[in-house]
Amino acid sequence: MSEVTALTAEPSKYDRLIAAAQAETPAVTIVAHPCDETSLRGALEASEMGLIKPVLVGPEAKIRYVAAEHRLEIGGIEIVDVPHSHAAAAKAVALIREGKGELLMKGSLHTDELMHAVAASATGLRTDRRISHVFVMDVPGHAETLFITDAAINIFPDLEAKRDIVQNAIDLWVTIGLGEPRVAIVSAVETVTAKIPSTIEAAALCKMAERGQITGGLIDGPLAFDNAIDPEAARIKGITSPVAGHAQIIVVPDLEAGNMLAKNLTFLSHADAAGIVLGARVPIVMTSRADSVRTRLASCAVAALYAARRGLRKWRRSDVMNALLVVNAGSSSLKFQVFGIAEAGLTRQVRGQIGGIGTRPRLQAKGAGGSVLVDQSYAAEAVRDLPAAIAAAREWLLTLEGLELRAIGHRVVHGGPDFAQPVLIDATVLDRLASYQDLAPLHQPNNLAPIRLAMEINPDVPQVACFDTAFHRGHPEHADCYALPRALYDQGVRRYGFHGLSYEYIAERLREIAPEAAGGKVIVAHLGSGASMCALRDGRSVESTMGFTALDGLPMGTRPGQLDPGVVLYLISEKGMSADAVSDLLYHEAGLKGLSGISNDMRELLASDDPRAAFAIAHFVHRCGLNAGMLAAALGGVDAFVFTAGVGENSAPIRARIAEGLAWLGAELDPAANDAGSALISTATSRVAFHVIPTDEELMIARHTLALINTHQA
Repeated sequence: MSEVTALTAEPSKYDRLIAAAQAETPAVTIVAHPCDETSLRGALEASEMGLIKPVLVGPEAKIRYVAAEHRLEIGGIEIVDVPHSHAAAAKAVALIREGKGELLMKGSLHTDELMHAVAASATGLRTDRRISHVFVMDVPGHAETLFITDAAINIFPDLEAKRDIVQNAIDLWVTIGLGEPRVAIVSAVETVTAKIPSTIEAAALCKMAERGQITGGLIDGPLAFDNAIDPEAARIKGITSPVAGHAQIIVVPDLEAGNMLAKNLTFLSHADAAGIVLGARVPIVMTSRADSVRTRLASCAVAALYAARRGLRKWRRSDVMNALLVVNAGSSSLKFQVFGIAEAGLTRQVRGQIGGIGTRPRLQAKGAGGSVLVDQSYAAEAVRDLPAAIAAAREWLLTLEGLELRAIGHRVVHGGPDFAQPVLIDATVLDRLASYQDLAPLHQPNNLAPIRLAMEINPDVPQVACFDTAFHRGHPEHADCYALPRALYDQGVRRYGFHGLSYEYIAERLREIAPEAAGGKVIVAHLGSGASMCALRDGRSVESTMGFTALDGLPMGTRPGQLDPGVVLYLISEKGMSADAVSDLLYHEAGLKGLSGISNDMRELLASDDPRAAFAIAHFVHRCGLNAGMLAAALGGVDAFVFTAGVGENSAPIRARIAEGLAWLGAELDPAANDAGSALISTATSRVAFHVIPTDEELMIARHTLALINTHQA
């Protein structure tokens, strides 16, 4: 149980929060216009308690006058002099943007004045999340901390805004260590009725949570306030749910209702109401002149805890470690990892990514122990493409102290006929890799973009390209050729195979966990948004389902898999499609997305009751079975079958259906082990061992990179 779980009456809920925050390093806090006793004293008290390190922004003469008048000691505290409150708001926000503060704190200026600067599109602190306010309430006689949102920022939020309001509150609850919250979407009544729109929105929010659009909490609604917080009221109304009667987060219909609820609790029940604004680049401490000392401290404590545990502070090491950076760049995401180089080998220090590029950009990274280092959302226009994502990731990576970058390793999908192993990158190599862009248009240009940038910015840092095609280059020519004139093979028109870094890792990992199987005949199914299978004999690739491009083989998220070339000729000659239109169809509109008309995400298809989703899944499983048979023939039998990648590692239903189609090989799945996600999911009597092994392409890249730079330097 975390230090702030189950905050009961004595000691107070706030006292527990404050104690937890005191265990963290004080957060550098930009205080905007602390020009009256209440706001200045609040910042100084929080500093004395070890919660924050304040930087005061406002008219210096006025700040010093207030301090002298009320005998407040401000010696040693930085003051940034600006002429008035409007300038203080703008400067405070600018300091946050410059990375000089971890929290923003409201002083004696009006809330609207500060939020105007925060919300400015070009110079503010907006992200893709809607900014919202949370009251963190300590209600006498109520056993738990109570959140009320949004009662201060969004006046009449629409459904999309409410989604962000709910998610912001859940993220706060979870991040400061309170566990999984019970969230009540409240209205006047607990039944859905068209006469009260907030009941319809409550039901919609619950469905959004069910579909994964809101995560991290248990959500129910609509609920009236009484049956949201009182178990007896919920029982009388016949409402049975984990939330009803036990809600910890109250999501109100609009600001008017929320403000009245919070003030009723404050002035009738003598509750304390700490305030924090979320959804901006940093938490914003919202204090009021009516706040008690304890409430002001609690507001600072909650914000400081959130910043520390959400990873909004710099990652630091006390010593300097040589490190490798591994980069895997795609069209909609940029993944990166940092590995420390030690005598004992490579140690993963940071694992991160920027996802949702151009739509809902979000930078996330975790440290070696799983601690959150950063979780920051951006406005879509701020990270609209891969170069902008690279810049954002680089900006954050530069805050990591104590790491000496020795080299950068890159995943490059296509090595063409020239590169059968990892290679140090120079201008000549980069030009050669660029010539293969037509062979992997979905991947290659994105793989090369961060290489070019690193060459410009850090030309002295060696870079290594590791290829998805290299692992398959040991195939005999007769296996990798097409039945086309030999001249085309010599020009590079041949079967290459992909996902080689994943298969190489699985082959090595299998030797550790199942050495007998590793030395035998193994089929590995890399099933994700991109999907393929590979036949291994003694850990080496002998056949793969992919060929000249990453379109071949199994149906994928948006790619068709095996396709009669005559279909392409027909689309061009009879349907009048251009080569670009056909390319777009095959790379972006086919596969599970094209078959279902719903989604390219297997999770969404499995959750759907639409018959088109079931049809797409059936086709995927059928083609997996056919390709497994082909690989079994190439091997002359099968000793083991490995599931890996996103679908392979996480979807028990898909594993079960594929295994069922392999019964002719004497393969038998253990349903209980499969449902439990065990590493070995076959029965004791099965002639084929079924394994589930998480892949780790980044570790393979790091290993290759380290080996190559060591050899080169030697």
